[in-house]
Amino acid sequence: MEKEIEKRIDNICDEVGSESAMQAKSETVEKLLTEYHNKINSGKSEIEAYREIVSDLDEVREELDKLPKTEEEKTDRKPFKSIATLIWQISFVVWAIALSTYFYVSVKYNIWHLSWLIPVWALMGQVLLEMILRFNKGKSLSHVLKVGLTIILWMLVVSSFIAVSIITGAWHMTWIIFLFGGVFQLLIIAIV
Repeated sequence: MEKEIEKRIDNICDEVGSESAMQAKSETVEKLLTEYHNKINSGKSEIEAYREIVSDLDEVREELDKLPKTEEEKTDRKPFKSIATLIWQISFVVWAIALSTYFYVSVKYNIWHLSWLIPVWALMGQVLLEMILRFNKGKSLSHVLKVGLTIILWMLVVSSFIAVSIITGAWHMTWIIFLFGGVFQLLIIAIV
């Protein structure tokens, strides 16, 4: 639970994005861990103590957000916020189109056994949008590509396995698709 608290504070400090927040990170983590241990010592379970700490994280975020920011930090966050907003708007449109297409195709052509692939493709699009968002947030390109491509690869592998197995009925043979997925995973790791 302590690692989870530290990870949540790391994420909050990254989102706030100021040097002041980064400097206050260790002090904030120490304060929250002390509170966490005090709650446990007072008789609460680890999970109860963790939940109480997590419920106060919005206040912690507000405090870190109030810390002074340089002019550069104030202007650097604006492009991120505008791109993040744009990405979420695009995401909403993609999902609206994908779900309406899914129901239309499924009902009109009665191919429910294959039309489930439409939301899977939309989910892959969502992963691509998340990759853009993470890169814009400052994550390294190789990390973003490695994580994003791995998620997309395994979504393709699993959906291909199910679709090909349904179409051919050769479930005893289509498991080989997973072997190809493993090979492509190794290539992603080697190249990116």
